[in-house]
Amino acid sequence: MGSIIQPLGLLFFLVPTLLADLDKFYNPDFPFRPQNISGLSGLYNNVGSYYNATTYLEFIPLYGRTANEQPCENAMRKTFTYEFQSVLLIAERGPYNMGPNLINMYLTLWKPGVNFSSFPMDTKEVRLLPSLEWLLESSSWAYQVGDDVSFGRKPNGAEERGDIFNLTFAETSRTPYNLTGQVHGMGVLNQLDINMTACNRSLESGRFLVNLIDGNWSGTEGWNWAYPEVNLQFNAKTANLSVDGGFISIPYWLPNSSASKVGYTRQEDTLQGKVKIRFSGIIDQYHSDVLVNDTSTPTWLRSVGFHNNSANIGYNNVASGIHTRGWVAATVTIFLLAIGIRI
Repeated sequence: MGSIIQPLGLLFFLVPTLLADLDKFYNPDFPFRPQNISGLSGLYNNVGSYYNATTYLEFIPLYGRTANEQPCENAMRKTFTYEFQSVLLIAERGPYNMGPNLINMYLTLWKPGVNFSSFPMDTKEVRLLPSLEWLLESSSWAYQVGDDVSFGRKPNGAEERGDIFNLTFAETSRTPYNLTGQVHGMGVLNQLDINMTACNRSLESGRFLVNLIDGNWSGTEGWNWAYPEVNLQFNAKTANLSVDGGFISIPYWLPNSSASKVGYTRQEDTLQGKVKIRFSGIIDQYHSDVLVNDTSTPTWLRSVGFHNNSANIGYNNVASGIHTRGWVAATVTIFLLAIGIRI
């Protein structure tokens, strides 16, 4: 009997110790990481691959408020280009996602000099971070609240669980993965504030509210605008994203303009035209799970928070967090062997 009590006592000692750091809200059915990873900011809560790069935006005004009007003189025959520090997330889907897409895609554009590690660890809704300039998402970005899921604030036309872009994969047996897609729905894309040029400097600030055209807006009739189209290629090292389409931008009034009390934008000097977005990024191994390279569809080995990839944040050689389940199983196995039960 004493031979059984000894391993039994060891088991009861080890199990509580191994379970001490277990994240009680972790759900392996959700594409979220354990919430007890030291130093992990809220931007990196999703299972998937993160890529860093500069995003280049190009706006070419072709028309004014309607297709019968030219752009104002200050914008005519001009090309406006911008650069933003960016993070592209290609993420695992969740059971709450509806639609045929195989992955979720999120392109984030940030203010200059942003320090991602300074984001609060309890940040859940990335779109509310003050340093975020713009978010392009293939589906509404969900986040975990306790043991449930929330979608937070989103464009009025976006469904919580539906896809914003319909993404089609090119058939393959391994990486790189290639996909294309068009926006699905109207009023589903986030807006961008950007400095262009004031058409009327006595009334306007030079800052514009920009929308990628995702439907028949007032004034878009009569010219060959295109729905935003995505092309994405990615593997375990790099990702390349391009977006082409049309845009419509509305200038803001000068803050001290008496007319600004009527509304914050001045419709008379609206600009419409073509937009190009380009991103060519390198994998952020520190924050990325392991992308499996030999499958026909993207699959990730969960590594951030599981201590099975030395390149990841929080990696150490001591089991902790959710993967302690494996150590508990090993402990139980040792116990059963110790008392002579074959498994």
